[in-house]
Amino acid sequence: MGRAELARFLDALVLDKSLFPIYDNNARLLKTFCNLGAKRNSPGEDFHEFDGKDLLADDMGVIMRENKSELWKLMSGAEAALWSMNGRRAMAFMSAKELGSKHAHIARLYPKDMAMSGSLGHPVPYVANIGRGDPKAALVNMFNPVEKTCRNWVCKASQAFPVKKGEPLYYGYMA
Repeated sequence: MGRAELARFLDALVLDKSLFPIYDNNARLLKTFCNLGAKRNSPGEDFHEFDGKDLLADDMGVIMRENKSELWKLMSGAEAALWSMNGRRAMAFMSAKELGSKHAHIARLYPKDMAMSGSLGHPVPYVANIGRGDPKAALVNMFNPVEKTCRNWVCKASQAFPVKKGEPLYYGYMA
């Protein structure tokens, strides 16, 4: 798969309403679907590492870290960005423990040149973030608290993962 085809797939993925976060009537986040987005195969991709029925993001992180299939490679952000720009599967991951949360976060890298993160002070890859919504959408929908953060988005990794917790781990899938 090429870079443009992967970008089209990921653009559609972040717009898939079945993956939008769920909020209550007070705009409190109830549920996200990063694990389901991470499982989706792009056209022509033969990927089955995350096929387990009920895998959560932390489970996916264990699969990548333990690398029992010998198909995962821990990479720098720059390597993972290049991997993605070549149409390959690359992931960004931060465990629940690292996040200080009940749930981990995982995102596919988006095939785009890295961009400077003002928060981290160095370039970071882009990700197709399935989880908390785009803060720009909050400005557009500021008078509707439930809708204000309901969209997934393509963003810098430093916007999808809390910079106070550090940078996520990046993995490339070798098959």
